[in-house]
Amino acid sequence: MDSPPGMYFFIPGFIDVSKAEIRYVIDALHGRGDVPRKRARGSGLYCDDIADRTGAILLGRELEPSTVIQTNSMHADKNRYAGAYITVENATATEVWFAQMLDYLVSYEARIYNWQHPVALVNWPPLDPLAHPTESTIREEVKYRIAAGEKLAWPQGPQDDDDSVSIDEAKFKQQPAFQAGLFASYHVYPYYPDFLTNDPDYLASRDKKGLNPLAAYLSKLRDHIPYPLVISEYGIPSSIGISHFHPLGWNHGGHNEDQQAEMLVRFTRTLRDVNCAGGIVFELLDEWYKHNWLTVDFEKPLERANLWLNELDPEKRYGLIGFRTGKWKLFADLPGAWDREATLQNVEGLGFQAALDEGFLYLRLTGVCADCLISNAKKAAANRTAYAIAIRTLPNTGAQVTPFGGIRLAGGANFLLVLDGAESARLLIAESYNPYKLTPGAVAGAEPELAYRRGYTPVLQDPGSFRELVVETNRRRFARDGRVFPSLRYSRSLLRFGNGDPSAKNFDSLGEWFADAAKGTVLVRLPWGKLLVTDPSSRQVFSGFDAFARARSTASPGIGLALFTLGQSKTNELSSMQLLASVPTADNGEIRNPAILDWKPWNAVSPEMYLKKSYYALQKEFNEQAGNYDMAAGSTADSAMHPH
Repeated sequence: MDSPPGMYFFIPGFIDVSKAEIRYVIDALHGRGDVPRKRARGSGLYCDDIADRTGAILLGRELEPSTVIQTNSMHADKNRYAGAYITVENATATEVWFAQMLDYLVSYEARIYNWQHPVALVNWPPLDPLAHPTESTIREEVKYRIAAGEKLAWPQGPQDDDDSVSIDEAKFKQQPAFQAGLFASYHVYPYYPDFLTNDPDYLASRDKKGLNPLAAYLSKLRDHIPYPLVISEYGIPSSIGISHFHPLGWNHGGHNEDQQAEMLVRFTRTLRDVNCAGGIVFELLDEWYKHNWLTVDFEKPLERANLWLNELDPEKRYGLIGFRTGKWKLFADLPGAWDREATLQNVEGLGFQAALDEGFLYLRLTGVCADCLISNAKKAAANRTAYAIAIRTLPNTGAQVTPFGGIRLAGGANFLLVLDGAESARLLIAESYNPYKLTPGAVAGAEPELAYRRGYTPVLQDPGSFRELVVETNRRRFARDGRVFPSLRYSRSLLRFGNGDPSAKNFDSLGEWFADAAKGTVLVRLPWGKLLVTDPSSRQVFSGFDAFARARSTASPGIGLALFTLGQSKTNELSSMQLLASVPTADNGEIRNPAILDWKPWNAVSPEMYLKKSYYALQKEFNEQAGNYDMAAGSTADSAMHPH
């Protein structure tokens, strides 16, 4: 169902449009669908009758509270609806609208097909009927004055509109003619809204396995609603990037595939233990085209997002079935995988290769002291070797001088990759290329703000400097009960050490670099998002912001790369490391022509589908809950459950 064009449901014509969409769905379920073409939804002829294989029908989508507020304020007189199948009393206008549409849905299917399905409207925690005192209701203009300690009369108006309005399923009544019945449908994820991460009652709640705020919330919701409660979306993503933090680590992203499987099983058992009527895991397949607020501004052009994988965006990686990018075997270092890739340099036994695909820039170093990077981490580092790679994506921007040895980089470097230890490897960004800036708070003593550099164009700085790339995942919040929850930030610069070979015992699906002492190789894969490449399929890279903080992008002529061998110092500071060698070799202290990795644009992708560990973990859990799992044999009783 589309959102109403005027941001309220009773806008003229919208009811007729919604009823038409209902008819298309019901007709399609019964094998008589003739659905006209429309953007962002299916169309065509539907000839297979699947009504007997359809458990229930959901109406609507996750609604923004602003739409509900607008509808309620414009139609305060609409407070009841009496249908043949569904009624509502003492309702808001939005609740009346949904009762009317649900009644029409049931009526149409019963009249045309002599059939009924259970029905529900799609709801989610921002619109639930419960009270959440840790949610925000303070106007933007007074936040800083309160943070500075001023005592103000409590202002009116929300900071944001979560928990400011509700849709309450408990008000809906099913009539005797409606035998299939009502249920409640909620999309619930552990990290959003913020009351799930801030409310002390939820955070202190426990189940048999320990702390479980999700169980406390679902129990409270279940107790309020007089109908079966189905959690029609729940999930956790397996992305490298994180977009929201949770106190128990149930974050929006940042989980490897083992952790994703473990959490999904935990959540599935929680639904059962709190007596939910069921749940639907989100989702079956990864969706590269989806967007998240923390990354979407750096995906340009937006309509090409399905042509590449931004591993910083959790929304793209919820699937139980994933898609490996075209050259994933490079990071696994499988035999022959690098044979056809470009060798940028090979000097005195030191090999340096690079490649790319839909998700990553890959680097491979051979003939290096891999053991220096993973052994003796607690010992003095004076005799150990480290490596650094200057990366240029946009010429004549970034830093012009390395922080070690004072080597000048013609055309600058936007990033500096530092490989000096399993727990300290990092990708630094040139200060003049960093899209974020930290500014003082609006009043003295207020928390500094991290914001876009509005109206900024990257420049070449001499000498320039490199910094960690820090982003803000959880914004500062001011609760209606007077508490202040500070913002949360994290560095995207740190690189996770992990084997990229799925068959290896130490495989880590979030690994970004790996050192193999036996082979003397170092492998790196850098997600495009970390390099601010806004669309690798058309060679677009970040090139600043306009006056309205809208990101700009520019075509890159290629990726410039320069490799440095360094002697580590006891302090491990870059400025104190000794420059031992560079590839290419510096000429009078300057690298004029770095190695260039060129690439051709693409307009189609053919990634490799694979089953994540969460697929098998949930297959086992679902069968156990259904009583179909043979614990002795360790397999499902029905072998057809196993994919071939």
